[in-house]
Amino acid sequence: MKLFLLFMMALILLDQTTLSAKRGKGWKTKRGKRGKGWGSIVDTVVDTVGGTLGIAFRRRTSGGGGPSCTAVNCQWGQFKKEGDCSSRCGALGQQLEVREVSRHARCDGAPCEGSAFRHTTCRPDPICYNGGTWTGSACSCPPGFKDNCCENTVLCPQLDSPQHGTLSPQSTVSQGTSVTYTCAAGYVLKGSRVRTCNNGLWTGTTPYCERASCPTLSAVDNGVLYGGTLYGDTLHVVCDPGHEIDQTRASDIYQPHMYMVGGRNSTAQDARAATSFALTCQADSTWGSDEPSCKVTQCSPLAPPNHGTLSGGNSYLDTVAFICDAGYEIRGSHTRTCLADGTWTGIQPDCVLKQCACLEAPPFGSIDGSGGCDVGDTVTFSCNRGYELQGSASRSCQTTQQWTGSQPFCVKIQCPPLNAPANGMKFGGNEYQETATFTCTTGYEIVGAGTLTCQADQTWSDTVPACVRSQCPILQAPPNGEVTGSNEYGNTVTFSCEVGYRLEGSPTRTCMATKTWSGIETSCVLKTCPLAHVPDRGSVSGGNSYGDTVTYSCETGYDMLGTPTRTCQDSQQWSGNHTARKVVFIVTVNVM
Repeated sequence: MKLFLLFMMALILLDQTTLSAKRGKGWKTKRGKRGKGWGSIVDTVVDTVGGTLGIAFRRRTSGGGGPSCTAVNCQWGQFKKEGDCSSRCGALGQQLEVREVSRHARCDGAPCEGSAFRHTTCRPDPICYNGGTWTGSACSCPPGFKDNCCENTVLCPQLDSPQHGTLSPQSTVSQGTSVTYTCAAGYVLKGSRVRTCNNGLWTGTTPYCERASCPTLSAVDNGVLYGGTLYGDTLHVVCDPGHEIDQTRASDIYQPHMYMVGGRNSTAQDARAATSFALTCQADSTWGSDEPSCKVTQCSPLAPPNHGTLSGGNSYLDTVAFICDAGYEIRGSHTRTCLADGTWTGIQPDCVLKQCACLEAPPFGSIDGSGGCDVGDTVTFSCNRGYELQGSASRSCQTTQQWTGSQPFCVKIQCPPLNAPANGMKFGGNEYQETATFTCTTGYEIVGAGTLTCQADQTWSDTVPACVRSQCPILQAPPNGEVTGSNEYGNTVTFSCEVGYRLEGSPTRTCMATKTWSGIETSCVLKTCPLAHVPDRGSVSGGNSYGDTVTYSCETGYDMLGTPTRTCQDSQQWSGNHTARKVVFIVTVNVM
């Protein structure tokens, strides 16, 4: 009976839509699906932490009976460690532990009480790694280790190779390892050559590579020094003006690339002429040669000219004077001075026989090459074709070193002046190769050469032309006519016709400058009279040209009044009188 009552109470409680578990205290329900048995899954109890805790049943709302549900209380599982200890060394560290529900509450059983999480002490004794010792609050690490429990190795920062140098090895950064610095040729290391990693720091100082330096040279006598003394620098040595490299040391000091002579690379044999050179600081901090020196420049000794002597030295700024023997004179430089570059001023002189100043050929002429400029020599002059010489044709050099005569010159020859022809004009000059051109006035034309050229023999290439009047073609008299007049330019011809003929065309025509006639062609045409009148009751016969005669006649019964014949005259009128008819009455008388 007791069990039955408990079962019924459970069914009544299950009729509610949710369980009577304490809501808001870590539990929630989800409405389930209706089953097919006596009851249905009503709610699923879910742990808010994320796990399903249990299933509760309720009775059908539609009625009917079913089995009873026994309440089951919630039960926790064992705590398990989660994550690492807050202190890896262990002392005073906290460890997180987590537990899960091992049995979920059912049928209105009691839920699990308490938290699913808790923190516990990791361990009572601290642990220090890599030989560290506990100081009461932390680990004291030996050199090369770090962090709370000395569990991590201390690394030194990565080092860089110095400029113009190298670092070996380059990847070493751990405790106790060492690196070595070296510099390139010509550079010297300044700072620590070897550095060791000690507890995260490098021993010594950061080194650098500095250019090596050569010793400073002492001042050069008779010269100057300029330039640097570090590795690769060039030290220039320039001798004072009038000084040059000491040739006795040229083979030891000077190399072909160290100086220039006359714009070209020099050799040791050119040391005499070199006034500057250069030394380069070597990688081993030496100059690679002895110290240079400068000496006074020497010019090449000069030789005396033939028939002469010289005096003077050949050092820088020395002057040599030349003197000729009697009867000779210097041609060239009288004195020459030794210059700073080892050359002489001026040109080497000669001693020659005294001369007159040499003469030159005149413009457009020539001078006889066989003659010289010495005393007693004679030169002759000539002119080019078309030119004539004016002045001395020959000149002689006298003992006074003066020439006889005067310097000649060549002028163009001239032909005789030409006059313009009558009724014409002339243009142009009359010098050699010039031309004279002739033209005629209007109505005239040239007879002869229109252009003449002045020749080298001072004659003209042809005779002067003449200007004659232009002529038109001769006009012929027309048939039955005649023409009178000339056919020269400006003249007029007149045409006339015989008696009985009349003129057609231009009665006069004039010859023009174009050698053509004015007007139009002329002809003589036979004259005609008006047609003769035919009288009434009569007739007329005959032509009407000049000289023609017409004859009149009357019909029977009519008499003619006037001239029976008439002739066409030069006046183009008919001769005689007008002809008319006259009626003749005939009376017939009958005789009985």
